[in-house]
Amino acid sequence: MRESLESQIPDTAAYTEWLAIVCSIVVAALFCAVLFSNGALT
Repeated sequence: MRESLESQIPDTAAYTEWLAIVCSIVVAALFCAVLFSNGALT
């Protein structure tokens, strides 16, 4: 039963890696936006 379920699950390694990269960029952008809005870098 487990083997038949595993064969139907697509390989999502590339997708999760891309998603992690995009999320890290978004988090960095938000962090910079918060710093600029608070005037911490001026």
